[in-house]
Amino acid sequence: MKRIFFTLAAWLIAATAAAAVTIAGPNTLDTKEAALLYIEGMSADQFAGEDKSTIAIYPDNEQKPIVVVLQSLGNQPVIYVQGQHAGAFALILDVNMPGAFEIVIHELTIGGEPDPPDPPIPPDPPVPGAKYNVVILYETDQLDDMPASQLLILNSLQFREKLQAAGHKLLAVLDRDAKGNDGKNPPTSLAAYFGVCDGDDMPRIVITPLDGQGKPKDFNLPLTEAKVFELLEKGGE
Repeated sequence: MKRIFFTLAAWLIAATAAAAVTIAGPNTLDTKEAALLYIEGMSADQFAGEDKSTIAIYPDNEQKPIVVVLQSLGNQPVIYVQGQHAGAFALILDVNMPGAFEIVIHELTIGGEPDPPDPPIPPDPPVPGAKYNVVILYETDQLDDMPASQLLILNSLQFREKLQAAGHKLLAVLDRDAKGNDGKNPPTSLAAYFGVCDGDDMPRIVITPLDGQGKPKDFNLPLTEAKVFELLEKGGE
């Protein structure tokens, strides 16, 4: 396993080559396994002295093991460690006692290699020439300021006929606050189209493949009919 703190450890150990205090115990634990590590070279009283020594964990994240410092019967500081998640960690002891001010590092591997993160799901690639279901959403209070070419897209019967002739299907041209026959906003049948636009500025054009394979993708509504057909021809690229 790569030791993600190797450079840090090398630098600190070089700076404290004369270390007299050590941490003795296992370097590997199974996930959820517990163990005791002994701090040798100082007593529990010295550990908890005026300048109090401390234990830190690297990396300090939610995956880190549980670490508690105890006092044994022999007045020796003991570190209780319990693994939680797989990973590579380091216990970093900052020794603060008269005559010994140093850093001691104990590397610890929990449960072997950590599970790799799930790979991101890539978006559906554009399919040039594919046919689409189309939904156009707008806000009524924007209509007065909307360019005439966009108003034509919203209202033109000829534009709708061109879409149909090109093999596309215009499902709806709606205000984003419109309700369906069931009185719900968004209309139940168009919920996915509305949802993908959530938080986006209007007007928007939303497309899904006509064959039903793929999730809705939304874009700013182009300024002209020609640009709408260009967007559809390129698959939204």
